[in-house]
Amino acid sequence: MKILVTGACGKLGRALRRATARDLNFIPFDVAEQVVAEGGVRASIADRDAVLRAAGGCDAIVHLATTNCAMVEGKERSSLWLETETIGADNLFQAAIEHGVRRVVFASSIMVHFNVAWNYGHAVIDESLPVC
Repeated sequence: MKILVTGACGKLGRALRRATARDLNFIPFDVAEQVVAEGGVRASIADRDAVLRAAGGCDAIVHLATTNCAMVEGKERSSLWLETETIGADNLFQAAIEHGVRRVVFASSIMVHFNVAWNYGHAVIDESLPVC
């Protein structure tokens, strides 16, 4: 099974690929430079053409790419979030449709969407939490 993994160089992406590497053929996709050394695609998920090319021939997509909103402020923060979380996700779903990929796993970070640090303990998610 050939699987496109966005955010492949992040903590979750690396853990997924390590845990299942024997059984699955991953196409790592990330903005990190190290993805090239791992035989993957270095691009932003906001790059529609790159996403479409990478998804070709895949049986599934695992979307783990996110952006750390806590690292930037103001308009740049909003633009970065919109580009990665909204445009990027749309690109992935459109690529899945175009290539007939029927399996998409969408995971994201609670920190990105709700600015909640939950390294210690738990976080309650409801409509009262502000979106970052």
